[in-house]
Amino acid sequence: MKNMTELEASVRPGSREFAAGWDQKSGRLKVSLTEKPEQGRANAELVRELSKILGAPVELVRGGRDRRKLLRVGLPLEEIKRRLSAPEGADISPARFRSAKCAPFARRRIGEAKPGGV
Repeated sequence: MKNMTELEASVRPGSREFAAGWDQKSGRLKVSLTEKPEQGRANAELVRELSKILGAPVELVRGGRDRRKLLRVGLPLEEIKRRLSAPEGADISPARFRSAKCAPFARRRIGEAKPGGV
């Protein structure tokens, strides 16, 4: 597919809520996942949620058993960064992202309804 981008991601499974943001310093996506790293559930959540948020296909290329992943996204890098930027007025500074200087674009607490009613 044209305009495919491969990018590195650092993930933290087993968090209270799903959150993700672009880390300007490392040039990497940082993601907190609610699923535990058992039987591929955290990887499935990573691909599923990023696909929904970015509105493009996301594929795990490397790092199935590692916290550092290589993802292939069906968008150019500049468009990915644009879609990851938080809307104006959004709360973009939860403590876990403050030190990394990245802005989460989506958060969901455990127990809240998932987008799409699933």
